[in-house]
Amino acid sequence: MLIKKVLRRKHLLLIALVFTIIATCAFLMPGSSIPSIKIDTFIGIDKIVHAGIHFVLVLCWLVYYATHTVKVKVSNVVFIVVSCVIYGIVIELLQGMTDTRSSELADIYANMTGTALGTLVFLVLKPKIEIKP
Repeated sequence: MLIKKVLRRKHLLLIALVFTIIATCAFLMPGSSIPSIKIDTFIGIDKIVHAGIHFVLVLCWLVYYATHTVKVKVSNVVFIVVSCVIYGIVIELLQGMTDTRSSELADIYANMTGTALGTLVFLVLKPKIEIKP
């Protein structure tokens, strides 16, 4: 029941905007402010975090869009996906301009992977999560 209340149309834009702002702040905060977590994985934990944040980011915006239209258009989904990819690239470029962070091509790939996985989940689950106006 709580999920239905949170997923009301009027809340979804706020959720997407707040998540985008929090993600931007997290990506641009000084590296010394980020807790160090040591987990043995074949992929660095930071790549998993990048993918996870972009997974949620694209889902927030796609669900918001789906709740404000009768029919989800492929062109609009592509626009949202491309916007998230561009956002990830811009964030990496901005990180490279800071003194405490670095820009990595692998992070861009992780961002794109998270965006792709989030889009796939949206497309598979769209009939269940779509709230028509």
